[in-house]
Amino acid sequence: YYLANRDRFVEPDRVRIEEIQIDATGDAADAQARAEKARARLQAGEDLESVAPAVGGWAFPGDGFVARGSRGPAFDANVLSLSEGGLSPVFREGNSAVVVRLLERRRERRKALEEVEGEIRSILRGERERRRYAENKTRTLVVVNG
Repeated sequence: YYLANRDRFVEPDRVRIEEIQIDATGDAADAQARAEKARARLQAGEDLESVAPAVGGWAFPGDGFVARGSRGPAFDANVLSLSEGGLSPVFREGNSAVVVRLLERRRERRKALEEVEGEIRSILRGERERRRYAENKTRTLVVVNG
């Protein structure tokens, strides 16, 4: 099963980031200017947690990984080409002006069989149950109050 379905067990490129988002629903130019200030302060070495509130934004520390394609084309274009430690230019994502620092990169990789054995067992068990159900549904007769 693993060899026949190897593409199911590929982890895409992913990055761990920290970011500041500034609401741009009202004055987009002001949000852009505040995000540019935030970027300059981050570039100068200031801490994300202190910069975000100072520019009226929200800080999102690097708690998890973001996969290629999961945040949209603007994110991918501005973030995935960065080197570790690099800062993105300010870009729009939804209703926010965003600046991102790339903390760590993990390249696409195929998971080893040992990593996915449990998942494969679960998939095969489900397929076996569906097959049994399909085979038995035409043979089963239920009589109620007969």
